[in-house]
Amino acid sequence: MLGLGLALLLSCAEYNAQESYLALLLLGNTGGGDGTTSSTPWATSQYTYRRRITFGTAHSLLRAGYTATISLDTRTAATNVALASGNDVRIFWQPTVGSAVELDRIGTTWNNSATSIDFRLQSDITANLNAAGDGEYYVYYGNASAGTPSTNEMNVYYFADFFNRADSSSIGNGWTEWTDAGDADIISGKLRLDDNGDTDPPQVGISQTFALGAIPDDFRLEWEWTIDATNAESIWANYVLVGTNGSMVNGSRSTGVGAGVYSCESLGCSGSNGISNNMANMVENNITGTNTFRIDVDVSAFTYNYTRGGTVANNLAFVNNQTVLDEIRIATDNNNFSSAQAHQFDNLKLTLTVADSPEMSTGSEETIF
Repeated sequence: MLGLGLALLLSCAEYNAQESYLALLLLGNTGGGDGTTSSTPWATSQYTYRRRITFGTAHSLLRAGYTATISLDTRTAATNVALASGNDVRIFWQPTVGSAVELDRIGTTWNNSATSIDFRLQSDITANLNAAGDGEYYVYYGNASAGTPSTNEMNVYYFADFFNRADSSSIGNGWTEWTDAGDADIISGKLRLDDNGDTDPPQVGISQTFALGAIPDDFRLEWEWTIDATNAESIWANYVLVGTNGSMVNGSRSTGVGAGVYSCESLGCSGSNGISNNMANMVENNITGTNTFRIDVDVSAFTYNYTRGGTVANNLAFVNNQTVLDEIRIATDNNNFSSAQAHQFDNLKLTLTVADSPEMSTGSEETIF
């Protein structure tokens, strides 16, 4: 039998990689360059190495749509990763029924000893289970000819838009726009809302219903926000809101809104360039320029914790106790001045959060041959 196996292996040399792989499968070799074997077939023969991704046994329920993050050594000089760009590092979901699916993934600092790689879960993982009950996740690598992977943020996070596309007067990416004597544009890789003094709220805005449906659990929303202070007006507001589709309406900055963050002067806001959770309670004042904002939302308590730089404010109340949060809106209105003012938004990202995060790990390296 050993001689027959060697003969079969040698006869495979004249075939291409896919044919060679199939021949090896017939011999029962499905991985184990480190001495281990795996019963999960390889998703593709284009990558020579893979590692199984696990979640630990002390985590909360992880919903479909949750963004998982692994850490991987991607140094080409120290590992079998083939490309310094990380283009050969891919995430595959391999369900127990059906074909394997390559997932969009976003990584930070490739060719590094601890590259963080984000990807989105395709199904629920029960609390405290080390893996999904209906499939496995793997990270594949080792292909010097790999092309550019898919890195669409809309498919990596519950909802996201980094606005990193060509300048355009159309926002695209599934957004619905409305303007009343103003403009919504993509400028230099950012969303710009440009208004000119109309007094009808909201004057300019965009909104989108979440493709994955209503947010099922607690979540984090973060974004970069440029608040223009080079103006002389005293009445204005611009805001980022999460609320209920069909209840939020263009003519109101509060109807149907759950969690809201407002930058405003007057209109219920005291001080100058203030930040408010409901256009009445002031969180901060004199906030201008570009800042990163984050809210961590407790959906059952109808509150959120606010963070901007070193500033933290906890247990800020929703505008309304909305139980269904399935739409996001960004808008500006009520400017009362003669020259145009532009507010800019970038790197918008919404992720599900849990009380007990998974302890992500990658298993032993397996090889296709």
